Amino acid sequence: IGAVHILEGNQKAVYKRIKEKVCRYVMERHCRMGGFCFYRIEEPNGLDTYCALSILKLLDIPFHDDRTVAYLRDMQHEDGVYDSAFAAFYSLKSLAILGKSPLSNPLPYIRDHVDKDRVTAEKLPVEIHSVFHRMTCLVDLFTMIKKCRDEGLEKRIIQYILTFHNRDSGFGYPKSTLAETAIYWFTSVLLGI
Repeated sequence: IGAVHILEGNQKAVYKRIKEKVCRYVMERHCRMGGFCFYRIEEPNGLDTYCALSILKLLDIPFHDDRTVAYLRDMQHEDGVYDSAFAAFYSLKSLAILGKSPLSNPLPYIRDHVDKDRVTAEKLPVEIHSVFHRMTCLVDLFTMIKKCRDEGLEKRIIQYILTFHNRDSGFGYPKSTLAETAIYWFTSVLLGI
């Protein structure tokens, strides 16, 4: 999007039409109760809402909707917890895009779930494509909202990921993959290690 200035004449017009169509596509999926739903029904969900808000932000299209903010804040329960690490991720990242905060501090939830949401090699569910997916979401959130370093937590995260380090120097289960190895390094960079 930042490269639009290098487009010439007709290219700028084409870009403008595509941007308008994408904006219309996204906004047609906006739910009356707030949030977004790909299916264009009144069932907003965190993933679709996060993707829609990300698209609007990338296209530099302002979006302000109190109902969407309320929907995202309602994903956090009164006791500060979320239904899952993914619900926390989509809620908090979406609120950040909107420049809003959750109703209560999510750090205790994130710290708690770094240990609770671990997937062990022995209990790896079939539907999990990455042994690090949940952990990466939690680390991303932790680095986004932390006020200071938490060396104990950071050490536990790295120790967990190292349990999937293989003899070939890669990471993953049962064998190393480029994706899992990249996630290890991505997590290390996020934590500033």
